[in-house]
Amino acid sequence: MRNRPWALPLSIDALEPSITKLAAGDQQTLDKITPLRALGMSSWTEGDAVRLSLKLTTD
Repeated sequence: MRNRPWALPLSIDALEPSITKLAAGDQQTLDKITPLRALGMSSWTEGDAVRLSLKLTTD
């Protein structure tokens, strides 16, 4: 297996206008999402194992 590392950064702050629109005024949903800032995921192989890292950044 060829080692092809990858990463996926996602800024939740940048998506805030879309999230607000999707929540359609549901304040409980917005209150739960507000502290979230970013999500990052990466993957790589080490020998026969595939490793995955998931990081969530909050306020």
